[in-house]
Amino acid sequence: MSTPEEKRELSRQSQARWHGRNREKKNALRKAQDAPDPVAARIAVNLAFPTNYVVPPPLRTVEEKRELQRLRDKRRHLDPVRRLRKREQKRAYLQTPAGRAQRRKAEKRRRKTPAGRERTRRRMFKKKYGITLEQRDQMFLDQGESCAICREDAYPKADRKRWHVDHCHQTGRVRGILCWRCNFALGLVSDNPDTLRTMIEYLKDTSPCVSPPTPSPEFDFVRPAKLTRVPAPSAAT
Repeated sequence: MSTPEEKRELSRQSQARWHGRNREKKNALRKAQDAPDPVAARIAVNLAFPTNYVVPPPLRTVEEKRELQRLRDKRRHLDPVRRLRKREQKRAYLQTPAGRAQRRKAEKRRRKTPAGRERTRRRMFKKKYGITLEQRDQMFLDQGESCAICREDAYPKADRKRWHVDHCHQTGRVRGILCWRCNFALGLVSDNPDTLRTMIEYLKDTSPCVSPPTPSPEFDFVRPAKLTRVPAPSAAT
């Protein structure tokens, strides 16, 4: 069994023989052009050299073959025509039912990762409120890192779930950052200023800080006398 070095030596010798035969054929064809009958001379050369000799590929090791294949794949991947064709094929495949199902599965897997959750959150903010997370944080800093209505800042700044982005449901314009109580209160009154004014007047009329209204005689009642506690009899008596 021959060694790799012997195989390489045999390969080099084979290449030298093929190169010599091709060189002889080229020289013979060049001389045939100066002959009295070039056609007959060319036919004679082709009969003497019946085959177009091609240099055989050299023997390479497994590592050399892998490196050559990697270089071929790299050139094929960087080919702009091939990349454009692959892009069009992928775009057409994603329009099929199987492609849409595969895209949904891939999106579902990406959403489970931290980067996917962050990307989904940013996309939701941009779609729902028209602002980015950086703009929301800057708005929260501009209003003193507290609620825009009650000025409550007891919640930790890192706990963003307690702070809500308040926006107009008709125009979609962001109005400010509120705590969950104020945002819930605005939702209960449906952002109606008249309802809020009525609530303010009601609180002013029924507040304990002002004198209570005089009750009418028909609703007057007699306060019962204060009950006194009778001690229990002792065991000595």
